[in-house]
Amino acid sequence: MIRNRKRKTHISRAHLMLALGGPVGATYKLVEAVEKKNIRLLRVVIKAGISQSYLDIALVDAAKKGHTRCLGLLIDAGANVNTKAGDLNNDTALTVASRKGHVACVRKLLGAGADTSVRRRDLSTALLGTAQYGQRASLGLLIEAKADIEAQNEDGLRALALAARNGHNDCLKLLLAAGADIDAVDKQGNPALALAVMERRLECVKTLLDAGARVDIENTDRLIACDYAESDSELYRMVKEQPILQLGSTKLGRQTTARELTL
Repeated sequence: MIRNRKRKTHISRAHLMLALGGPVGATYKLVEAVEKKNIRLLRVVIKAGISQSYLDIALVDAAKKGHTRCLGLLIDAGANVNTKAGDLNNDTALTVASRKGHVACVRKLLGAGADTSVRRRDLSTALLGTAQYGQRASLGLLIEAKADIEAQNEDGLRALALAARNGHNDCLKLLLAAGADIDAVDKQGNPALALAVMERRLECVKTLLDAGARVDIENTDRLIACDYAESDSELYRMVKEQPILQLGSTKLGRQTTARELTL
């Protein structure tokens, strides 16, 4: 009985594969199923015994498009949640879903054990992508999953810096609440505050100053945050008047301002 049942299953898969046009035809049908969210067709292709490598690629595609049901079927079929697409960006399903804000996909991938530390070609992680593109909900899920909030991309930029530079104040606040290093610098020596000033991100500058960001950090060009603001601007006044600790003072704890340091 068992042998007959196995034989029938084998024949059934062979017939399905033949009906789909063989391995090549089945591959095209897999792409079509994910593209059009055709769950019925996807089930047929999976049942026909599509190869592992194509399942993995389809998973990244489903994550990119935010097709959660397709994603779930592919995971259940054994697709590797950490496979890289091998494209220009070398995305995984998690890095692309996070960056595009497909929250349900991110949740399902994390539940399936997706690795939050896997990096794209530019060394970005899923968490870095959410900060860069302002995907707060996905960022929250990744923080809950204990993703590294101090990971750096190829330019030495952390999530806090990316959120500040791109004006994503809600992500900035979430990262600060999670304990992100407010004064960490990139490869050019710029902290998040300087990057926010450069891009005229007024709300982010205020958030960082309120959270205690240092205003006297010099980058590799010996410039500090207020040097990147126009002298008659609100940004300039905000940063220039910010109290800071004068480390060289003989009276420990004496407060001064960025303006006084430059006089």
